[in-house]
Parts: sequence; C-alpha cells; structure tokens
Amino acid sequence: MANTMLRAELRKVRGLRDQFENCLVGDDGARWQAEGKRFLRREPCWVPKKPKARTFAVNIAPFDLATFMGAGWSTWRGPATGDGLEGEEAQDPRSLTLSEFDMNSIRFENMLNEEDGEVSIKGEEKILRLKAAKFVRLDPRLGRDLLGEPNQETLEWLYRERGITWFDLPGKILRDPDGNRVVLYLYRYGREWYWGAYWLEGDWNRSNPSAVL
Repeated sequence: MANTMLRAELRKVRGLRDQFENCLVGDDGARWQAEGKRFLRREPCWVPKKPKARTFAVNIAPFDLATFMGAGWSTWRGPATGDGLEGEEAQDPRSLTLSEFDMNSIRFENMLNEEDGEVSIKGEEKILRLKAAKFVRLDPRLGRDLLGEPNQETLEWLYRERGITWFDLPGKILRDPDGNRVVLYLYRYGREWYWGAYWLEGDWNRSNPSAVL
C-alpha cells in the first residue's frame, strides 16, 4: 500500500516537473527560469510590476491641419449628417485644456459590447458611445507631438509597456479633402509610428481602440 501511494505521489511530481520543463523550453523560457530561481530561494515570484511612470507634455499650439496633414483638411463643422463646412467645430473642448499626460492613465477603449458577441461597430456609433460614457476624447495634438518626439520614445514606451500598436484620437472629428468624416489615428509599422485617417462610416473592431481619459 505504501509503495502504491509513493508511486502515485511521484507521478504527480513528475507531471509538474514535465510541465515546468516544457515552460522552460517555450517562448517565455527565460522568464520561467528566472521566476523558478526566485521560488527556490523562497523569494516572491510572479509579482506583477507596477507600470513605470511616464508623463508627456503637449504643445498647447492649435492643431494645424494644413502643416501636419496637407491641403484640403479641416475640422468637421456642424452635425454628422451635414457637409462639415458650417456650424460648431466637432471636438471635445475638455481635451484642449490638457497640456500634460500621465501615459499610464490613458485608456484605450474599443466600446464594443463583447459580452453580447459584438465584434465590430460603425465609427459613428463608437463616437456616440464614447460621449455617453463621458470619456474625455483626446485631441489630435497629442498624436502630432507623439509622432514628432525624438525617436518616438513615448510611443515606443506604449508599445513596450502596454502592447499598444494602434489607437485613434477622437477628440476632434476631421473632414478630409474628399469631404469624408474621419478621425486621426496612429499605428506602428516595423519599428516606427505613422498617422492615418479612418472613415467613421467604416467598421471598427477590437483592434481599433480610442485614446481617452
């Protein structure tokens, strides 16, 4: 009986050992080795790291569309159903008062009802949901200055620390040269970041989050 119980316990240990060895030779093997050594030294292991502090200051100068994006671009004016040429500018005035950002505090929200199986929504619906949630929608000025920072250090920090490779800045709705209603977005390609403009009538999925506070 004792031998039977011993063999059963050994099988359990062997199973754990095999699982650990598989982790050691996996893609994250170096991390498993380091954490395993901490465990053997009776030190805390697998303790989540607190995000490193990162602040970013924004130039309060207005977002000059012609300089940044070229001729024919403007801020959308008036209702979404209009031509975008007359009326109040479509922007979140709260974002215009911000001059410094705690990059750890920025949220990246896709606004999908994923618990209901929703996989995509139209951009206009996304804007409505952001407004209803009372998020501060961040202005394209942030994107302008992030792209212009030497070596794009803060954008690369977002990629390293938070895994961010794409986000839009819905604090200002833009009108492109063809009269379409769009928002500015930034994306990582290779090891650099670029800007683009995404049509609000298009489909947006979980890979298309908005930067908000």
